[in-house]
Amino acid sequence: RITDPLKWTAETPNLYQIGIELLTQDGKPVQAFTTHTGFRKIEIKDGLFLVNGEAIKVKGVNRHEFDPHHGRVISRESMIKDILLMKRHNINAVRTSHYPNVPEWYSLCDEYGLYVVDEANIESHGLWGKGYYVGELPEWKQAIVERTVNMVKRDKNHPSIVIWSMGNESGWGVNFDAAYEAMKQTDPQKRPVHYESRNRWDGPDISRYDIISDMYSSFERLEYLFNTDTTRPVIICEYAHSMGNGLGNFRKYWDLYNDFPRFQGGFTWDWVDQGLRSKDENGREYWNIINHLDGANVNDGLINPDRIAQPEMHELKKVYQYFNVRNINVNTGIVTIANNHDFIDASTVYLKWNLLENGKSIANGTVDKLSIAPHSRQLLKIPFDRKLVKHGNEYFMNISFHLKAATLWADKDFEVAAEQLAFDLPATLPPGTPKEDLPALVVTEGNNSLSIKGQGFEVLFDKKAGALSQLVYDGKNILSQPILPYLWRVPTDNDEGGGDRGYATRWRKAGLDKPVIQPVSLTAENIGNNRTEVTLQNKIVTKEGDILHRAIYLVKGNGTIEITNCFNVPENLPPLARVGVRMALPKELNAIEWYGKGPFESYDDRKESAFVGRYAGKVEEQHFGHVMPQENGNKTDTRWLQVTSSAGGSVKFSGKPLFNFNIQDYSDEALNESKTSHTLERGDNT
Repeated sequence: RITDPLKWTAETPNLYQIGIELLTQDGKPVQAFTTHTGFRKIEIKDGLFLVNGEAIKVKGVNRHEFDPHHGRVISRESMIKDILLMKRHNINAVRTSHYPNVPEWYSLCDEYGLYVVDEANIESHGLWGKGYYVGELPEWKQAIVERTVNMVKRDKNHPSIVIWSMGNESGWGVNFDAAYEAMKQTDPQKRPVHYESRNRWDGPDISRYDIISDMYSSFERLEYLFNTDTTRPVIICEYAHSMGNGLGNFRKYWDLYNDFPRFQGGFTWDWVDQGLRSKDENGREYWNIINHLDGANVNDGLINPDRIAQPEMHELKKVYQYFNVRNINVNTGIVTIANNHDFIDASTVYLKWNLLENGKSIANGTVDKLSIAPHSRQLLKIPFDRKLVKHGNEYFMNISFHLKAATLWADKDFEVAAEQLAFDLPATLPPGTPKEDLPALVVTEGNNSLSIKGQGFEVLFDKKAGALSQLVYDGKNILSQPILPYLWRVPTDNDEGGGDRGYATRWRKAGLDKPVIQPVSLTAENIGNNRTEVTLQNKIVTKEGDILHRAIYLVKGNGTIEITNCFNVPENLPPLARVGVRMALPKELNAIEWYGKGPFESYDDRKESAFVGRYAGKVEEQHFGHVMPQENGNKTDTRWLQVTSSAGGSVKFSGKPLFNFNIQDYSDEALNESKTSHTLERGDNT
């Protein structure tokens, strides 16, 4: 007899083996088998969803069963791969959208530790949107009740299942009331029942039953849900739609969820892209996209069909992480470490710290013992030598947390959480060459061009193109194409969605995909004999108004060029995809080093997980292949970028103070063409 069992949670998936025998009346065995079970208590109390008495945070994801080679047939190996990826990215819950999964899935969730919302196979999305509500029609009652009850009967013994769901996007009605009552009678544990849907699909009503749920809620809607009914927990069943290059502003949701106990998290949409690996008539493999909506590819996953994690997974892992660091006074090493686990302390991890000066490591160390209970904090001093910090440099402290021992889902030393803290010290750029020491410049102006020559270099401006067209250093032109204003990106799946209201449609309607650049003027002014300021003015003609562009190039006698770009955008144009310039370099310039956010891509609304540092790689490595080709590879908060050729020679770009860059070995035109050709032409230029 077990009187005080080890409790099961997603953090502590303690299981017990039980044996079951079927005997005849005289005690002879007919059948015998063993299975696993866990002990835990699920309840809703005082408006909170509790697991073993703790109000947990649901860091969840929706998951369809999908395999790129076999469709809906899922192997055990594929299921384990999914679970390992989830656990390693701090996901603690999964919703079986929108049907009960293969039984083995639940056993694996029991074993590895994932909370499960088990969802019945009730989905009438297309009818629901047209006002046909199966929940109100008596001919659907038996089917709805049977499907929900059969799910409970089959799966009720799995400790990982903490919530039942009656289905998805099928409207509400008395049939669901009947199903709710039948499920409660069938489940000995009386687990909470979830059902988000309502009539109408876009109506103001709050979802019924045990949990307040919603989909793709605005923050105003979340406030309404939270304050209108204070007796139930709020768990959002779908949010942060992740199709293609997505997951922007994910932190904003969790700033809200972390501030209020009754906001208990939710499930991002969704886990894996649904694309089949197929072959065209020439035998070339490509992603056969099987789901389109509103003109967009609706592959909504955080990972590709072949289980390659998309770059946005870095952001999800960072936001979901359980160990968090707050800057008290990092200049002296004082920080606060928070353990946001619900059930385990910090004894399973050790801390690594790394002091960066201008992006390079200058000191590092470890803290082996952390004594932090769940939902607790520890004040900590990072033991670095403060004499290492010199005025005028930029410093960051990187802190990471690593497993002391291997677990079922990760190896020893695996990084489970990380943070970067900036020192509160002014960083100054090194002084440039004094003006009087710069070599002299020679300026020559023709009808169609302007030339500025210095020692070992020449800068050529093309008046007809309205652009800096050639940069010649040591006799070699490093520009394959002129520097021109650029306001376009290859649309992401989210850009393409929404029909006529979508960004990509509005951009094309405005002609932003094919603008005409009309030169207006080019003037040059000598500043002394060793600096020349060239001002280019262009008109970017679109169908909905002209954008005025002014570029100022300050050419110095040492060969450096300071560039300032200004854009005057009419108010009636849609929000722009990008504001900047584009150029092409010879393909031999194929290696990069940069000081900024990295090493993976980042965007202004998705950059918390990318830390400032010095990184290096090949140009071709900056590409990420989404199922549907689209914008990828951007880097934010860049201090400088250097592009180098293996044969020697380089070009360096510096921000004043920061800039974004996206460098690839293909053009946007080639990337866009590959959406339909399934072949990306690469390697002509950088």
